[in-house]
Amino acid sequence: MGVYRDRGKWYIDYYYQGRRLREAVGSSKRAAARALAARKGEIVQGRFKLEDARLSPRFEEAAARFVEWAAVNRRRPEKEASRVRPLVAFFRGKRLHDITRWLVEKYKRERLETPARRRPRTGGAVNRELALLRRIFNLAIERGETTQNPAARFKALPEPPRQERILDAAEIPQLLAAAAPHVRDVILLALNTGMRRGEILGLTWGQLERERECLVLTHTKNGRARRIPLNDVALEVLRRRPRPGPFSFGGEAALKSVRTGYEGAVRRAGLCGLRFHDLRHTAATYMVLGGADLATVKEILGHSHISLTLRYAHPTSESRRRAVGALAALTRTGSSQHMASGAVIPLAARQVSTGK
Repeated sequence: MGVYRDRGKWYIDYYYQGRRLREAVGSSKRAAARALAARKGEIVQGRFKLEDARLSPRFEEAAARFVEWAAVNRRRPEKEASRVRPLVAFFRGKRLHDITRWLVEKYKRERLETPARRRPRTGGAVNRELALLRRIFNLAIERGETTQNPAARFKALPEPPRQERILDAAEIPQLLAAAAPHVRDVILLALNTGMRRGEILGLTWGQLERERECLVLTHTKNGRARRIPLNDVALEVLRRRPRPGPFSFGGEAALKSVRTGYEGAVRRAGLCGLRFHDLRHTAATYMVLGGADLATVKEILGHSHISLTLRYAHPTSESRRRAVGALAALTRTGSSQHMASGAVIPLAARQVSTGK
């Protein structure tokens, strides 16, 4: 038994039931030595399976096949490819059957301790990566390349509840004034339509129905096409946009990101912590406050269930004050009309003693 190098790759060489076996491990001698030690342990403990040694590919090969699958089956394959990279960096060179639950836990711990853009990495971000790891293994199992999924039942990291943010009437002009012209147009469309960032950046002129004054969205998060009516502000934004190509933002190709420009505008406006998605949340809230029923808001936002709309349409402090203010007349002291011998609260249909 031993390790050796051939044409830039390290191999392990061992015997099993009288048969000599060789496996390519990768470009690291240290990784090859660890793989050989793991094989020895499996053989001694009776856990070694010859079919696994023959069929199980290296992780980076399985990850590459997942990226190919995502290009056909996922709506945003470039996002999946981006999430695969840290997984490949950690598990590179390891055979699928060599990846254990302990290694998955080690990845989870180390990934959580690694900052993201000089900020602490969130538990939610790591959970998304582990869910992707689980999917890579599931596809490998379907292809017959391995039999176990070490990420099948990982313990998810705690995710703090989202802190939803609604812009008030004074903050909106602050944000718009601090934004560059093309970023300002993106923000205006988000606030006046409730569209998602990706839907706005991928918008084409072919989706605009001028006669009906609406946009037809076909590539949506849930795959369901929807029409969004356009108010005067949204129409004006689209009228003044230049038309060097098919895309409303970007010209010949869709604008990939406005992250730098948006975060700069938020910082200059003194609204730190305001996410782009909060613009959608703000639009939904003001639609409800303006008298729109939840079913209408649900269709505009493209939610599959009304419960999602309820999550976005939070009441404001002012609406709460108006709500309880409407109850004051029911129990206001000194009113002969309501305070004869008892006050009746219609919703509860029960007598409330006035103390007389």
